Amino acid sequence: GPAAVRQTPPALQLVGHRRRPSRPAGVAENAQYTRHTVQVSGGQMLVDICFGVGGFKALNGFQLVRLDVGSAYCTASANSTGGPASLLATGSDVAADNDLTLLASGLNAGECGLFITSRTQDFVPGLGGSSDGTLCLGGSIGRFVGPGQILSTGTGGTFRLDVDLNALPQGNGAVSGQAGETWSFQAWFRDPVGLGSNLTRGVEVELR
Repeated sequence: GPAAVRQTPPALQLVGHRRRPSRPAGVAENAQYTRHTVQVSGGQMLVDICFGVGGFKALNGFQLVRLDVGSAYCTASANSTGGPASLLATGSDVAADNDLTLLASGLNAGECGLFITSRTQDFVPGLGGSSDGTLCLGGSIGRFVGPGQILSTGTGGTFRLDVDLNALPQGNGAVSGQAGETWSFQAWFRDPVGLGSNLTRGVEVELR
């Protein structure tokens, strides 16, 4: 039956089980004999184990691989942690899946921030003199400021957002992301030194 493991990873793929060196005759080392599935739902990671050749009754191990999407661009400035903040996009770049998560890290603990987005890129050091960071977006820039979208960095200096691709904020209201469009994202966060705020690098995601 399925084995439940409490976990809240972003987007994961389970790859096949491999036999350890001590093995029955006729079973090749490092050969893949089983195929399993994993599903993340409701704060749990559910692993369905499918046993293969020889009737093995144990799972020696499996590997979880985070599925990053999009491409990083633009360089972030160092913040009060001593290094630049990072931004990752995980999940799916298929618009119809509506399964995209943004994860900002390397932030100062105990502060707040939000994500911003645009279909246009730019490079504006200092955000016009109001920030220590570099704005990597241009054109019409939308802010994720809806309920639950003003985020805390907590004790770990990170925050994340599950993006609704059917409601991407823009200056004249939310729009739906379409296949063929490229959307760029950044995180904008408070920083207790300098001008009081900074930004992550940018991430661009071309929707399919």
